[in-house]
Amino acid sequence: MYKREEKLPGGMKAGSPRITASMVPWKATRGLCALLLVSVCVSGTLLRRKGRSVSLALENSHLLNGINVNEILNYPKSGAGHAGFPGDCAGLSKGQPSGLYIVQPEINRNVVVHCDMRGGGGWTVVQKNSYNTKITWNNNWASYKRGFGDLRGDHWLGNEHIHLITKQKFYMVRFLLRDAYGKEQIADYDLFRLEAESGCYRLRLGKYSGTAPDALTTDVSHAAHDNMKFSAYDQDNDRSQENCASVGGGGWWYDNCRYANLNTKNKIHWQGVCPGNCKSSEILIKPVIICDDNGNGGGGDNGGGGDNGGGDNGGGDNGGGGDNGGGGDNGGGDNGGGGDNGGGDNGGGDNGGGDDVNPTPCELD
Repeated sequence: MYKREEKLPGGMKAGSPRITASMVPWKATRGLCALLLVSVCVSGTLLRRKGRSVSLALENSHLLNGINVNEILNYPKSGAGHAGFPGDCAGLSKGQPSGLYIVQPEINRNVVVHCDMRGGGGWTVVQKNSYNTKITWNNNWASYKRGFGDLRGDHWLGNEHIHLITKQKFYMVRFLLRDAYGKEQIADYDLFRLEAESGCYRLRLGKYSGTAPDALTTDVSHAAHDNMKFSAYDQDNDRSQENCASVGGGGWWYDNCRYANLNTKNKIHWQGVCPGNCKSSEILIKPVIICDDNGNGGGGDNGGGGDNGGGDNGGGDNGGGGDNGGGGDNGGGDNGGGGDNGGGDNGGGDNGGGDDVNPTPCELD
């Protein structure tokens, strides 16, 4: 099915030593693996499908590590076949098997990911680690940005790729843990997002649920991983006097220092589950639908809202007040107080407010 190219990149000759992505600098790797027939390097040999050539650039070809293109389940079979990649694994047709797929979270940016299609599917895997992993995890900022490892096993998808995916829509996240005895435990957060690199890939999480204790949104002063910037050993963004990434052995959203750290070799830690001896971990994300909360939040730019919030410029069904006026418990204008369930953009009560009101997520079926 495949035809070996006699002319190898960089002046190599047949029989030359094997080249893997880890042996080639990042920019050189992209030069080798992008826009060359199938854009995949396999042990230093270029492969192409017989018949019509396929030209396809992959953002993270360095994570393929000698993979056969047949293992990418939606790899195009012809030049006309690679339009319309989904933005994430949830965009795949139902009934598809788990495995490697190309997703396109941004136009002309193709990323290979592992899709977990079990139990309804739609999960995009962004991290996988095992206790006896071959990965050191003690990588620098640039490595955590672009990703490392092997997509068929232990890997980090890359902060930039995670950011691109999660900026498309609302996502939830599942932390899947196997403790020292192999028992599976999960911690779900109903919202998940990474900010851009300009924000140091800051972590944003929603409400917790699950069988594993909440180790990321606790109110413990030194372990509030939610809202923390990402840190690596060469970019210390934590709130500790020491470099938590150097001490913890891998990049993470450290506070001072951690209740959880899954990016480390032989020390996978989740408070209340495994003190450094988890057998494995996975981080999976998929989209959620933002539910209609029956209009009880209220408060757009001009007071906005539903039955119990302000109207466009004034009161709603239960009396709201104008732009500069107060309002009762269920109302409130843009610059005026508002009660417990209302409020405008600059006012607002405990559960209302304007543009900053938290959405209520529902899991996507």
